[in-house]
Amino acid sequence: MKGILTGLAMMILTLGLQAQTGIVKEPEKVSQLMSTYRTSNLAEDEMQGWRIRLVATTERRIMESTREKFRKHFPQMKSKWSHVNPYYQVQAGAFASKMEALPELNRVKETFPKAYLILDKISKEEISANL
Repeated sequence: MKGILTGLAMMILTLGLQAQTGIVKEPEKVSQLMSTYRTSNLAEDEMQGWRIRLVATTERRIMESTREKFRKHFPQMKSKWSHVNPYYQVQAGAFASKMEALPELNRVKETFPKAYLILDKISKEEISANL
């Protein structure tokens, strides 16, 4: 009895899964909006992306020593520092997505256990240089 019911259920489900064919015509307004979006996106020099923050401190010497230590351990990854009063901050890397940044963060955390990811405005050139 279970076998018959299972077979009947499978037949009903497969009938509903038959492919439908047809052509969808995109409205002209949608095409115009997509074209405008593409054009404005190409004109942007920066995009939102991810960086690894190594340190945020009020001590400039700590920032400098952290950056120097990072350069020695990870010479292939670019780093930069910034001063957002009252903090000196050291960031590294430039990633388009969090998924790209996470493996690098895990590697960096072996040397800098307090490192974490931050969202930042990143130039498209920086991101393409990481590819």
